[in-house]
Parts: sequence; C-alpha cells; structure tokens
Amino acid sequence: VVMIVSGMTAMAAMAAFQRFIESDKGSPLVHITFNEMLLSRSIFEGPPKFEATPSGVEQGQPISLSPWDLSAGQLVGSDNALALARLRMDVEHELRRIAHGAKIDLSVRPVGAIGLARELVSREALPGTFLEALQEIMLVCNQGIHGAEVPDDVAAAVVRVGGQLLERLRLLPKQLKQNRAGN
Repeated sequence: VVMIVSGMTAMAAMAAFQRFIESDKGSPLVHITFNEMLLSRSIFEGPPKFEATPSGVEQGQPISLSPWDLSAGQLVGSDNALALARLRMDVEHELRRIAHGAKIDLSVRPVGAIGLARELVSREALPGTFLEALQEIMLVCNQGIHGAEVPDDVAAAVVRVGGQLLERLRLLPKQLKQNRAGN
C-alpha cells in the first residue's frame, strides 16, 4: 500500500511539473527584477557625502571612451548581455583601482567583485551602503551575461544605477581621504 501511494504521489508531482512547464512556454522560467529606486537611494545615502566635481584621473575622473567604443548605456536595447558585461567590467575595474589604492594585493588570489567589495568595506575603503546595490547589479549582470533573458527596461535600470555607482566609485578615494582628515 505504501509503495502504491508513493508511486501515485510521484506520478502526480511529475504531471504537475509537466503542466507547469507546458503552460509557461511563452514566458521565461526565470523572471529578473530590479528595484532601481531602492538601490539608487542606497548609493546616495550614508557616509561619505560626495561632491559632484571630480578632478584628475587618479582622483576618480570619469573615463572618456574612444568614438568607436560603446558605453553600457548605448548597448541597452540592442545587446543587453553586452551592455551588462560592459557595466560589470567597468565596476570591477573601479573596485580593483580602489583596492590598489588601499594596498590590497590582488595578485595573491583571484577576487570577484562582491568578494573584493566586502574586503574593501571591511578595510573602510568602501562605504557599506554600496554593498547592497553592488550585489544586485552584479546579480543581474551575471544572469544576463550567462544567457538569461534580461528585458530592456530591467537592463536600462541596471545600467542607470550602475552608472550612478560608477560615478561614486570614481570619486571615492579622494572623498575618503577628505573625510578621514576631517574626523
């Protein structure tokens, strides 16, 4: 009797799973969401407060692209995976630059963006308020890079928030020095 009941239960579960798969053929199994307002707010909240005027490449001046280079914003809509890959590379570049300024030896071990950001937060080289936004941005970037369908509106929101984060990261070393001197 137990075998019959367990067999019937397994068959019912498989039938329900099959109906689930067949009913969702038109829509993806994974639905990617992104809370742009919450994450934008976390970038601009908390210490340190940032000035709007960067000065000098070493101090965090935005990098200008060559005319043939495309920014993540220009790629949204035409190639979302490439836009997200570009954003991820730009964020990782800034994190490595900050780590270099904080005297973190990156040659000892490979470090992902989130692991590096956590280490930078623990060494007080990166505000903890950036961590949640960075994690969400990297999550969507990684999903898009690895083949998940990222809708244009989600990709655009991630690129907007990622651009805001990049602006703050580029200003960061200068601002942390000023805040430490003031304390």
